[in-house]
Amino acid sequence: MSDLQTTGEKIGSVAVLLNGAPERLVLDVMALLLQEYPKVGGSAFQHAVACVRQRFRSSAAEALTETTLLISEMQRVGHLPKIRLARRRSMEKDEVLLVALLAALQHGDRARAIEAAIALLDTGHVYGVLAAARSLAALMKEHGLMLRPVSAELFNYQVGYPTVADLGARRLERPAPEQPKKPVLRLLKSA
Repeated sequence: MSDLQTTGEKIGSVAVLLNGAPERLVLDVMALLLQEYPKVGGSAFQHAVACVRQRFRSSAAEALTETTLLISEMQRVGHLPKIRLARRRSMEKDEVLLVALLAALQHGDRARAIEAAIALLDTGHVYGVLAAARSLAALMKEHGLMLRPVSAELFNYQVGYPTVADLGARRLERPAPEQPKKPVLRLLKSA
């Protein structure tokens, strides 16, 4: 299988990953809230409330609060993700990383969650974002909204980590092994 086919399969799997109901809900609500952030009460906010109320029923206010807290923490760190409401088949890096962050927290993979947060926000100061995301992920899990974990291959592709094939293509020049030295007999001048 060629590298082009492998890359094509990875890109194609992004659409499958983000088309599940929980993933679509998270991305749609985040996109709506980000449209008017920091303002609340506009038409996009009202549409987000309707989406959340339909799925969370009595906990809709809590779900909106947790989502808004996550957005606030991201803003405090200095970067809001770019999430589109009307998504095409190709997904943006921020969308994949946001799903990876929440899915990792739901599945207890703290290392992947930290890695996703750092890649999403381009900073190492992600403690507050992780705490807010953990609360949202737990609430989603309580209500049966389980996100599928993002595969290592897809995550590495989105973040831009080199693949094993890329690393193998770069041949490092190794120095020639040194020949064993022959003992040299030296005479002292004083002798």
